[in-house]
Amino acid sequence: MTLRSPSRAPFVFSWVHDRLFAVPIGGFFVATKKKGRVMQKLRILAITGHDDDLTLHCGGLIIELLERGHEITPIIMTLGQRGQRFPQFGNGLAWEVRKAETRAAYATMGMTPNFVHTRYEQECDIDARSRDEMKRLVADLEPHMFLAHWPVDVNPDHRAGAVLAMEPAFQRNVNTELIFFKPHSAGRETAMTRPQVTCFIPTHYLPLREEVIEIKRRSVIHHVSQDPEAMLIGQQKVQEEDAEELRAHFPNFLPGVTEVEAYIRGNRAGALLPELADILYPTPYLLPRSVVRHDPKVYGVDAPSTL
Repeated sequence: MTLRSPSRAPFVFSWVHDRLFAVPIGGFFVATKKKGRVMQKLRILAITGHDDDLTLHCGGLIIELLERGHEITPIIMTLGQRGQRFPQFGNGLAWEVRKAETRAAYATMGMTPNFVHTRYEQECDIDARSRDEMKRLVADLEPHMFLAHWPVDVNPDHRAGAVLAMEPAFQRNVNTELIFFKPHSAGRETAMTRPQVTCFIPTHYLPLREEVIEIKRRSVIHHVSQDPEAMLIGQQKVQEEDAEELRAHFPNFLPGVTEVEAYIRGNRAGALLPELADILYPTPYLLPRSVVRHDPKVYGVDAPSTL
């Protein structure tokens, strides 16, 4: 299966938002993109609790963004427990082994990892130091978008990484993009039965092209110390189940797609950036939405207000 870009492939869904408008065709509403929007090179800050989270849970989106020339700065908060060693890898320190694996995995996708050096063997904590570290990163990068864990997660490093992403995102312009990805449990026994997060109701989906699925697989395989085969089993199951659920309720939505990545857009206001609207499909489900009205002159927002 080979998918075309969302900007060229019509799809059917039951409601319209994020700079899309619907044209009635044969009783359906076919979504098409608005023309005349200026595309820009996005600066994206991806904050993750662990080294394998980005490759596994949102690798598809990262690959699509990189292929379009956008700039992604991945920040890895921690690499292992203090003093932990891997006997199967020459008794090397866990953080040293995982650091080498991460460089190889990220290179497969086309980016370079950035490690928080003071936290190689520590938990990802929300404290004054971590907040200052994130504040400096954001000041240097001035990102258009944050990519982060969903905060309602069983893993404390994931929760902390989410908060450290949300705080600067919310403090910037109210329409700064904040995109949460959906993780899953990766153990051989738990991948099939135990959810990693709760309250995750996607606002957007990314249909995975076969080429992208293969790049994700080759990237994840580099995380040898983390049992990548088990991670791939869980990843494929979640991506296939999400696609199957969509097909069951909306058979005309993303026809022919067998795997998807699911995301939640957490912006305070504003329409989805056109560079992201070219990649992500809004959910066909009718979700409750808060009514947001703001004065661009007051809040410094260039995008028009949306309901």
